[in-house]
Amino acid sequence: MIVKVQYRNQKKYIKIPEACFDIFITEGKFSIPVDNILSVEDETGTEVDDYAFPDLLTKYIILYLLGEPSSASGTDTLSVTSKSSSENDFYSGTLKRFRKEEEALQGPQAKNLIKQVLLTKPGGSDVLKEYEEKGTISPATRKVMVNILVADMVQSEGRIPQRLTKEKYALGIVTLFPSLQDPHGKTGYEHFYDGQKGDEQRFQELISVMNHTNDSEVIMKKMRDTLEYRQRLVHDPDRSSTVLSVFPWLLDTKGLILQDFSLLFGSETSSKLLEKWPTSFKAKNQRGDEPSLESPEWDSDMASILLLLHLLSPQPAGRKKTQKISVAQAIDHLVVFHKSCRSLDEHLQSHMDTNQPYLLASGTSKEAIGNFFILIDKKLIPCEATTSLAAIDELFKLHFVLGTSYDPALKSMYIFLQTTVYNIDVDTTSESPKVKELRTKFVSNV
Repeated sequence: MIVKVQYRNQKKYIKIPEACFDIFITEGKFSIPVDNILSVEDETGTEVDDYAFPDLLTKYIILYLLGEPSSASGTDTLSVTSKSSSENDFYSGTLKRFRKEEEALQGPQAKNLIKQVLLTKPGGSDVLKEYEEKGTISPATRKVMVNILVADMVQSEGRIPQRLTKEKYALGIVTLFPSLQDPHGKTGYEHFYDGQKGDEQRFQELISVMNHTNDSEVIMKKMRDTLEYRQRLVHDPDRSSTVLSVFPWLLDTKGLILQDFSLLFGSETSSKLLEKWPTSFKAKNQRGDEPSLESPEWDSDMASILLLLHLLSPQPAGRKKTQKISVAQAIDHLVVFHKSCRSLDEHLQSHMDTNQPYLLASGTSKEAIGNFFILIDKKLIPCEATTSLAAIDELFKLHFVLGTSYDPALKSMYIFLQTTVYNIDVDTTSESPKVKELRTKFVSNV
């Protein structure tokens, strides 16, 4: 199997024995260090994962290997957005140029595909005959042609054909029938398929699939495919409040918050709290002359997080006179114990005025928690976490996944976790003197 590949400004054909993603990554390396991690994108800039890879190899596309040395780690960074502006400009210009080249190569293939479909489907020959005689086709004939081609795409790929397939069919139409091309459009076939507008339709179709299935694996996959759309909603002030109604699966499917965060920041960042807290931070947090909690009824992990909150006790913001809350009150902003024998609805009804997310730990006692939930906007999100530390991890990640601001009572604690543990936006996040002092202490060997 021959595949066309580009890495930065170098491109070549490679031969792989089968449509296997791992084999392709190995064979596709352009003398790139073995320990570097690479990602793959198609010509639209969409990342290709191992599940979609075999199907995409049949679409006559060029695949792009992405990666550049990271100043922090020395390894390859896989996100295009992390490139310098000059590198991005170079990449963008090169990508556009090769897309044009690739489209020129695909034109004859797409043309032959459309012609073959029309020759083999009922009514298709009449379309070809009318164009041959008149040099164009009537609106009625055009509708017949579109119906034939849509039916063929659905037959080949199911109810939701891939974007690349739609673009290929549209390109084939204007290549086979030049008079149908729009001379003022960027591609000339926007009136048959507009990839930009098609994105919205594609996302709505994916949401529709989730609306008609209870299969958790399908939902996890489609939620991954709709991350881009979900983030658009999150960062749109007019639509951010609709995220949980548009994606209600966040309220009943465990693991979706973790999946979104991992897709946004990568698995290495995603795993930092669970990996680093027990071995590096927890011991430092509990040693020395630091104060301890008076009633450590929770397990040791939760107690260490609450001690962190104690060390970074809530401070009034700004110069205005703001009522300072106690550490005990702040703890209730982070985690609330709920007797498992009592109704969850009862808790919801008694906390209707609470909007900031917090953990609801349900169990027979604080040391024996059976389930964790995140309560936000009067809704319960079930945690995949089965331990208190994992639940804190999930609660923290929800802020980034849903674009939720930190609770003022917990802001210093969250910023400490963000900059010191997860190492997110360290250079651009404003830290209080207390956070800076504690971060310095924790990252030192003292």
